[in-house]
Amino acid sequence: MMDLSKFIGNKIKEYRERRNLTQEDLADMLNTTRQSISRYETGERKANQDMLFKLSEIYEISINDFFPSNSKKSITTIYNELEQLRQKKVYNYAEEQLESQKQAKQSNVIPLNSNNDPLTSFDWYGHASAVTGEFLDGNENKTTIQLPKKDIPQNADFALTVNGDSMKPVFKNHEMIFVERTTDLPSGSIGIVVVDGEAFIKKIYINDDCMTLVSLNPKYEDKVIKDAQFIKVIGHVII
Repeated sequence: MMDLSKFIGNKIKEYRERRNLTQEDLADMLNTTRQSISRYETGERKANQDMLFKLSEIYEISINDFFPSNSKKSITTIYNELEQLRQKKVYNYAEEQLESQKQAKQSNVIPLNSNNDPLTSFDWYGHASAVTGEFLDGNENKTTIQLPKKDIPQNADFALTVNGDSMKPVFKNHEMIFVERTTDLPSGSIGIVVVDGEAFIKKIYINDDCMTLVSLNPKYEDKVIKDAQFIKVIGHVII
């Protein structure tokens, strides 16, 4: 019997090597450790759906490419094999998902809950820029939204929506992210920092005489902060 975790791990390694990335390179892009990448690749640790989606963005492949070919049945094939009553259930569910997707694109917020998962109130601070920066500090921008409880990471204090593409491929434009509020951010971590009233989502390097904000998208240059009037680290982005 096939060990799916090992199969997926081999694929993670195969596509990483195809893109000439080291384990350290991939770990930096995912804001994790080389040891974690190694455990994914050996199958010791199972990559969850969110991780596979992020990897597929980095590798520019379909998430299906991580799985055995004999498990890649098309939606149409599966649908046609179902009995009529079950086909109707699939159709109704697909309609719900399509409507949820449309509303999510309109609001740039997380898709509506369509699976009857328990909802909970959660703080959302709007859009923070991954390019030029937008204001984020205090409670004036805070909105309370309803999210499925299972979608909220354990240490998350609030959510933001990314506005811009400078943190691709790890974070896409209009993607919702979760943040743990802290002012103690290790250098090299992906975090939220407010500089002179504007909020940035960047990989942050802290030096004695400056702070460097690094984009993951190579088309953007690093931003070196030396003479800002106000700098405040808001939190750590949870991946």
